[in-house]
Amino acid sequence: MNKMVSPQIINIILLTAGALQGILVSFFLAKRKFKDNTQKMLLLLLVIVLSVQLLMKIASKLWLLQHLSFWYIISYEFPFLYGPLLYLYIRSSVTERTRLTNPDHLHFLPFLFTLINFSLFNFLHKPVFHIFVFEANYAFLVPHAILQLLSVVAYGFLAWRLIGNDQRAKPRNFWLRQFIVVSSFIFLFIILILHYLYYFFPTHQEVRFLFLFLAVYIYWISYNVFTRPDLVGYAWGHTNKAEPRGFTFETPDDLEFQVLTPKQKYESTRLSPAESDRIKSLLLILVEKEKPFLDPLLSLESLADQLQVQRHHLSQVINERLNKNFFDFVNYYRVETAKDYLLDKAKSHFTIASIAYESGFNSVSSFNMVFKKYTNQTPSQYKKEILNMKTG
Repeated sequence: MNKMVSPQIINIILLTAGALQGILVSFFLAKRKFKDNTQKMLLLLLVIVLSVQLLMKIASKLWLLQHLSFWYIISYEFPFLYGPLLYLYIRSSVTERTRLTNPDHLHFLPFLFTLINFSLFNFLHKPVFHIFVFEANYAFLVPHAILQLLSVVAYGFLAWRLIGNDQRAKPRNFWLRQFIVVSSFIFLFIILILHYLYYFFPTHQEVRFLFLFLAVYIYWISYNVFTRPDLVGYAWGHTNKAEPRGFTFETPDDLEFQVLTPKQKYESTRLSPAESDRIKSLLLILVEKEKPFLDPLLSLESLADQLQVQRHHLSQVINERLNKNFFDFVNYYRVETAKDYLLDKAKSHFTIASIAYESGFNSVSSFNMVFKKYTNQTPSQYKKEILNMKTG
């Protein structure tokens, strides 16, 4: 008679799958540089922390205490990172602050304090270190848990308050609020499980099954990262790198997260110079009068439909006659519109987020990235400089 696979083995397999998924999405996020993309860096750090947290629940606790006791104990302090990373990620998603400043690092002081604390005790002999961890720390278990719970609640509340009520950003804001609620619930749940297992060790180990919620959460983040690149700071229709010779950056959904495809063989399209001139004239007239670039979901296909021309021909005209790809063409007009809005007295009460959405961008982070690419300044810096020149 075949032996049934034990629930513990099934749990280890499922937790391992969650940890490996976290590693996979971490590599995906780390593929691009972090310059001016704090949003992606913060999400990457959060996924790494959660993946390590999960890995620490896969191996035997006795083995970890014998071989990786310091890092195992430190994993109990990871919840002090949850709140700050969540808050700073949301802030980088909805504000113009694209880089962390020195004061921002103060958010990580509680974790740093515990890290230094355990680092000092780690120099003690292992028996003494274990006495400190498992006996002295029991007296502080409840206050420790309360501090971590309060940290998540406080940072979740602060993150929620950052999200505005701009109607054009309603879908994105809805997702960000959803992210805050789901993340906060998972974080609070994990904190309670960690302290429960810590207190009742070595009994009640079946509670470790509940870490499957953390594995599911990692898969949820991964799904959104792969299906909505704008949520990690990728600008729709924008790329920081020049196009390599022989290739164009295009995807079916016209997202900035792009793959390389062979350059179109325009020589075989039979597009005459006269037809090319006609499409170019129609395109420029449409852009000036109808301003289709204000639609954040504008694609090459939809623009070709408005002009009643073939997508392939429109792409050729933009590439050959305007010396741009579709994304740069659209973003140029969006940035120029944003410049006008920033200096428009009638819109002086608009926030940077409102300017971004009114100009056709689908997120504040992508707006900041694209605007800086064209002007070497953030929107606020540009506005301040121009106003100073006029009043100076």
